[in-house]
Amino acid sequence: MSPSVGSRKILIPQFANPNSSRNIYVYSDHFADWDVIKKSHERNYYLASILRAVYSLNSCAGGRTGKPAKLIQPGFAVHYLIDEHGDVTLLQLEVDEKHQLPSGQQSSGLYQVKFSGDHGLDGWETQDSPKTAMQLKHRWKEAHYAAVAGKFDSKEQAGGKLVDHIRNAYSGELRGHDIDRANKHYSLYWQNGGYRSDRQSNQLASLMQQAMGQKARVHWLAHGEGAGTFVRAMKILKSAPKLHNAENDGKVRARQVVYFSNPRGADTASNELEALCSQVGIDLAGINRNTNDLWDRETNGAHSERFLPLITKIGVGGFVGAAGFDTLAKGLSLAVQATGPGGMIAAGVGCYILGKSACNDISGHARSLKAICQNTLGKGNQNWTAGV
Repeated sequence: MSPSVGSRKILIPQFANPNSSRNIYVYSDHFADWDVIKKSHERNYYLASILRAVYSLNSCAGGRTGKPAKLIQPGFAVHYLIDEHGDVTLLQLEVDEKHQLPSGQQSSGLYQVKFSGDHGLDGWETQDSPKTAMQLKHRWKEAHYAAVAGKFDSKEQAGGKLVDHIRNAYSGELRGHDIDRANKHYSLYWQNGGYRSDRQSNQLASLMQQAMGQKARVHWLAHGEGAGTFVRAMKILKSAPKLHNAENDGKVRARQVVYFSNPRGADTASNELEALCSQVGIDLAGINRNTNDLWDRETNGAHSERFLPLITKIGVGGFVGAAGFDTLAKGLSLAVQATGPGGMIAAGVGCYILGKSACNDISGHARSLKAICQNTLGKGNQNWTAGV
């Protein structure tokens, strides 16, 4: 029998996963219903989403006010309170389509990107309405394809550009298969900022779990900051093994594949990605790094500490915006010759003062400075990086 305290029973204990810090209780009269959700979630996206939302309360920040609060997710809301001991009590699960995250065509979530053939970027158009589940039976050859977006101006821009990443990442698997045809689509997990959001990581983990539960073959493409989101989603699956059943199932493992393109974020070094994919049971198809992106410390660690502070200073409303990258590169090369007695020079409209060593270092890389600026501060990281 489940342990109980007064009229409450523990649904999820305090140490259910390494990051948890609270017990989660439900009223005794509600326990049977919650227990059904807990036991039946594995192959049901909706129940999995509800349970993940509840698990997130296990480690949520918040005061011990004892006042009712509400966690809103697409299609439902969990009413709860945090008592004086720091534990959570679930008051009510409210299922209603009125509960939605902030509205707008650019809301983070799951979308379909369809081939239109007559408009959109590269003939691919991101649909306006978000989805609650991937259409896993829609396959290109043997697999459904899905992308997790990094930083883009819009979901339409992401949908139009990430199909090129998919083509290149999975060129062998897609050889001989024409994806540019009517009724073709891929799934896009679009993120309008909030790349470190627990909510978005949990939503993505639910989508991954859904595919695992249905033993569907999915080829994932994790791009830019989206790679960090994918990493956190894998960590969720790893830390709560009861929430997925793939760990000891070789057939399931073989059906989940990921390719990382221009990865950014914590724990995205190649050895870290390889280890985590192996632990969770997802095949790693490959990693394509952008060698001109200073946010990728694996490929630019030797230059980041010198280049990044300088480029950030000059790039924000300074010399780059006024004169352009080419002029900046030439100006830095010439500036070395104007070094004053104190070893300091003035560069740029904003008259930023650069040390002689920094100026000498940058002048030696003037030819690549334009590409570095575009990929680190600009939009170069949105594109597939060739020749790496």
